[in-house]
Amino acid sequence: MIPVSASYEDEWRARFGETTGVPQDAPEVAWLRELLRRRTHRRYADRPVAEPLLRLLLAAAFSASSKSDFQQATVIRVNERDRRDRLAALVPDKVFPLAGLCVGYPAAEGHISMRLPLDVTLHTDRYDDSRLDDAVTAYDLRRDARYSLPREQQRQPEVFGYASFYGWSEDKARQATRPEGQDFPSYLRARGFTID
Repeated sequence: MIPVSASYEDEWRARFGETTGVPQDAPEVAWLRELLRRRTHRRYADRPVAEPLLRLLLAAAFSASSKSDFQQATVIRVNERDRRDRLAALVPDKVFPLAGLCVGYPAAEGHISMRLPLDVTLHTDRYDDSRLDDAVTAYDLRRDARYSLPREQQRQPEVFGYASFYGWSEDKARQATRPEGQDFPSYLRARGFTID
């Protein structure tokens, strides 16, 4: 039987920077709590993942949904550092990396990346952006209070100048002005693909 009086307030505050809308009397579901506490890690300890755990993680990953049961995922596990370095410089014809995955133990605690609150991302019966500006501004301020982006991380100051307040929305607006992926077709052609 699942307990029905779990509070997710701490996890909710860590993820959204506020407690508005925290579900009350929600069931205790351990993996939901872990998902809300997921942290971003950029550096890993020099400690190998034990083989049984790695196999279990891969089995879980391959258990995910697969389009029309094609099961089109493949993992190439490269243990040797020298081989990884050589592989990084070589992508054979008709092959391109779709995703890279690091498996390891975090070298530091990492941080919980704050997300937009549900009153911005969840709509019922119809899309309603009447409070969007206020909600995003409040989110920008909460996120900035937790982690303020340094001036040197402002995108394209040569185009936009430096903003006195540089929040998430300004950062994403500037990021969206540059097309991403425009070099991908030439990358594919160089590896033998024809896309014309």
